[in-house]
Amino acid sequence: MAFENKSQTELLQLLNAGAAFSLNVGRKSQTELLQLLNATKAGGGHLTLLELGPKNQTELLQLSNAGKGHITFPG
Repeated sequence: MAFENKSQTELLQLLNAGAAFSLNVGRKSQTELLQLLNATKAGGGHLTLLELGPKNQTELLQLSNAGKGHITFPG
């Protein structure tokens, strides 16, 4: 299934409902990523961030804190 074709709102609904999936996030802003990860944590699901692109340590820490054990950075 191509989750990249889902709107931000649809992704948030799925994650809040407890879904677990991988997502190509190359075009997502830091704010959108934080929203997704907060929803992932709230729903108890899991999100693997594919094609994340360059992030500095502060940004990675923000994402990690938002996801708190419900996030994977592959590679």
